[in-house]
Amino acid sequence: MKLLFVTQESPVYLHNFLDAAIFTLIKSKHAIAGIVVLPSQQGKTINEKAQWAIRFYGIIGIARMLPYIMSEMIRGLFFKIRLHNNPGSIAGVISKYNIPIWKFNSVNSDDFAREIAQTEIDLLISIASPQIFSKKIIDILPKGIINYHSSLLPKYRGRQPLFWALLNQENIIGVSVHEVDDQLDNGPILTQITIPVTQQTTLHEAYLLTIKQGPDLLNSAVRKISKGENDRLSNITAKNSYNGKPTKNDLAAFRKSGRRIV
Repeated sequence: MKLLFVTQESPVYLHNFLDAAIFTLIKSKHAIAGIVVLPSQQGKTINEKAQWAIRFYGIIGIARMLPYIMSEMIRGLFFKIRLHNNPGSIAGVISKYNIPIWKFNSVNSDDFAREIAQTEIDLLISIASPQIFSKKIIDILPKGIINYHSSLLPKYRGRQPLFWALLNQENIIGVSVHEVDDQLDNGPILTQITIPVTQQTTLHEAYLLTIKQGPDLLNSAVRKISKGENDRLSNITAKNSYNGKPTKNDLAAFRKSGRRIV
């Protein structure tokens, strides 16, 4: 199938997931026709992103994250001079696989719809897209849109699902890949995995656990659609399970509960 990715700018985890996911999909004989990289949810300017990082991680958390961030940056530099295979950034992933960049500010624009039709995209894959797709865009794609979401849907829809799962003392986290409709993190679930965690599991470790298992899960979902398999899991919940951006009080409660970001 001919695939299109929609994601967002992210300096920490997303490039490693995309690298493994795209490699796995190409190996399965799918074509990556393009990628749309939308602005990050954590702010547009460097100052806004820095303020978000300090608020979310805290000074101690940032200090603990520095070795990981620095190692990714060094790998990215080595990748540019062909001394390492880890691209270190989303831009590096795009360069590694020579993926065409689609430059759109809105995934619901008429121009975006026309480009999808002209390029004959079969399936759109949303990974951390900060925009909700309209029914017009969903309907124009022969195989629709699927979304990769780091929770055991229908629980923990919305932003930062791993944060909310750990805050609520869950001992199992997971990842779901589901079909997209015009509501947030809605639509039937194609495939899902569970991942055990402990009280000592940090949010950083939870991200790394999902990244490790996520690419194969996504590939499984794409294969199911490609083969026309119709079995799905329910994504219906009796109550609203949507969570928004963690507030200052939420972050304080997270730390008070004994959980750590890093």
